[in-house]
Amino acid sequence: MTDPVISNLAQYIQQSIDTKFNIAFDETLVLDAIQKLKTDRDLTVPDGKPDDFVQEKIVEPLVQVLQIDIAIEIKQLIVQLLEAVFTFFTFDQVLVATSLSWLIDGLQSQFLELELLCLNIIVRASPADVLANTPIIKIILTRLSQEDSPLALVNAIEVVIQELLPRGELIQRRVKSDEIVSILVQMTQSDILRARLCDLLVILVPYTGPGELPPTLFVQPLASLEQKDDPLAIGLVLGFYSKILDYAEEKPWLVESLWPAFDEIVASYLNGYIHENSMFLEGDASALVGKMSYLPGFSLLDGKHNILKTAVKNVPSYWKLLSLTNPLALLETQKEFVETLTLKAATVPIYENLLSNELSFTGCPISGRDILKLPAPLNYRVIHSVAEYPHGRHVLLTKWSQVMSFILDESHIVETEIWQLKLDTIQLLLLYPTEEEKGIWNRRLLRLYSQMKGATDVQATVASATA
Repeated sequence: MTDPVISNLAQYIQQSIDTKFNIAFDETLVLDAIQKLKTDRDLTVPDGKPDDFVQEKIVEPLVQVLQIDIAIEIKQLIVQLLEAVFTFFTFDQVLVATSLSWLIDGLQSQFLELELLCLNIIVRASPADVLANTPIIKIILTRLSQEDSPLALVNAIEVVIQELLPRGELIQRRVKSDEIVSILVQMTQSDILRARLCDLLVILVPYTGPGELPPTLFVQPLASLEQKDDPLAIGLVLGFYSKILDYAEEKPWLVESLWPAFDEIVASYLNGYIHENSMFLEGDASALVGKMSYLPGFSLLDGKHNILKTAVKNVPSYWKLLSLTNPLALLETQKEFVETLTLKAATVPIYENLLSNELSFTGCPISGRDILKLPAPLNYRVIHSVAEYPHGRHVLLTKWSQVMSFILDESHIVETEIWQLKLDTIQLLLLYPTEEEKGIWNRRLLRLYSQMKGATDVQATVASATA
């Protein structure tokens, strides 16, 4: 039996069509129907199959009405109703209820609400490769490449591409076809489209092999952006390269093509536009150069520009870079700096970076006593950072008894941040492999953990955490 709200909606739709929409708008009926359609699967796809009544009396009339010239407000309402009806439909079920040509026309309609609805349907395609031999991918990327495309549409297209790519090899090939690449190349000519292109390329990188996309797509025009005095655009470029470097190990061929761009960025970071606009760009630039320091070819870049030498000579200006640089690179080229580093509030991020590697941690002269001289909560933060690494836990448990006594002090702690840092540090120390390795501290660690956590069976908690 058809739900009364749905029956009344079907009747209302037919009356509206018959009167050419010269009928009072029944807001209560429409909104109630939309709410029900979006929440009750059995109204539209009982037993997993589309309901015949809904198909004949709601979907078909609404789809037909969208093809005629009607007021924009009515079109928007119709799309809302269709969106509600299709909430639980699969991609194939929507195709049966409408058609592939209806989806394609909707994507090309220049009617935002309908375009968004069609994108919402397309992303359900399973397998995703059914879309590969249709014009859909070209259509949506063409819309992405149009400067006047609304932000909501741009975001939706990016989501669709991101969702589809992992689900089909044919789709992956399609987005790297000559036809699509030509669209991407055209996007490089527009400053307005730069952010969209960068976002799209970051999505494509995991699915791209050598020679499948032109390396020039990934080269952003830093010099021309500096001439235009556009720090926001330069920040976008720096963030883009930083995201690309997340794939450096998997895509060495791509990194190889970007060294000229990295050279330009480093020069600007040390002496040029980025340096002069450090208030806006220092964070993004430091993060990017820090990632560069992990690349096999960084020593050549550092040798040319004296990046690390410049940084250690002017720590207040380059502390962020030093806190993000490969600690082994620092140890290798700036050993004296590492071996003479003084621990104070300003150098805590640098020390935390050095202690992330056992060799640089060992090469740094900072002692447990130095850490305890820091004000709270910095001292707790640094101790927690030490405990995050196996080599740090080993030093804490076997050499820094004064620090262990400090962290195991059972005095009442009022500040939430300190309390949490202390609890997290104890948990990390309890993860140390065996009771023998925790030695004399094992029992005190368990007791304080029990007090702070309120656990009834601490041994079981620790055992489950280490399983």
